[in-house]
Amino acid sequence: MQKDKSMSKDISIKFISEKSGFDPSTVSRVINGNAREYRISKETEEKILRVAKKYDYKANPVAVNLRVKKSHTIGLVIPTLENPFFVNITSLLNKELSKMGYNIILTESYDDVETEGEMIKQLLERNIDGLLIIPCEEADQNAGTIEEAFQDGVPILCIDRYINNSSVPYIITDNEKAAYDGTEFLIERGHKQLACIQGLKNATPTIDRKKGFENAVADYNMEPFYIGGNAFSVECGYKEALKIIDEVGNPDAIFAMSSTIALGVMEAVEERGLNIPEDISLIGFDNNVFLDYLSTPLTTIAQPIHQISELAVGALIDHIEGTIDLKDWESKMLSTEIILRKSVA
Repeated sequence: MQKDKSMSKDISIKFISEKSGFDPSTVSRVINGNAREYRISKETEEKILRVAKKYDYKANPVAVNLRVKKSHTIGLVIPTLENPFFVNITSLLNKELSKMGYNIILTESYDDVETEGEMIKQLLERNIDGLLIIPCEEADQNAGTIEEAFQDGVPILCIDRYINNSSVPYIITDNEKAAYDGTEFLIERGHKQLACIQGLKNATPTIDRKKGFENAVADYNMEPFYIGGNAFSVECGYKEALKIIDEVGNPDAIFAMSSTIALGVMEAVEERGLNIPEDISLIGFDNNVFLDYLSTPLTTIAQPIHQISELAVGALIDHIEGTIDLKDWESKMLSTEIILRKSVA
């Protein structure tokens, strides 16, 4: 049968999977020459190759390059180095990779989907051995590119955030439960009017944390005093806190979805002549050593970033060295810890 050349550029592992009737991981292993290694039958291999030939599908050259020669280099895409959380986790990932003899190529997406897509494309064109991604807010728009590279054999792992409708594995915090626990912590200390200042609205941590906040308030037969914000930044915390105080009224407590947001809240509260925790209690999210040295040390929900980094690097290197297959690896959701300081009455 004549090959449809006009379609060839759009053919993917998923397409061949649908046409052949075999799952994407089996198709990927056959296309990339790993049928014998995974004990795939000759009959299955031949059928998949026939379908691939029919539609003129060829293996991703990036994946082929990864199998041929190791560079001991890992690509890392993060939203921004302006956020201390991403700085900390980048440092830990670099430390863990250095122990294993690997280097990092670091890129920033600035939480912009087009920039993220371009950074991923550039990294995949280089001779990297694997890719770690903290997806941007609208990362679902790049899911096709990331999924295709993953199915074609590029070791990819998401950390801190995940991509909806994707088989790419992830290691994240249980953000919904963490926010529930933090909100319950405030309620059990007598706070009834609870405000929440959130990060990027479409980022998966924000969605999950907001759900946890709302569920905790509802379980105690209360209503949210206020929910607003759309950035994990000091400026967001500052502007939203002023809006709450000036337009809505003084809440008993504010749940800030990041330590950067919490810093902005502190500035706004002080500017209005109020005190933390005497007038307004405050709990943040993420932990950093500097939080102990604020005028009012911040109570916060700490993510296990050391564990996230160790697990991510361990899984990625194990895949590269053939010990595990990330396509069969179970994603991880880790627990948090409330660090008690002095910002909650």
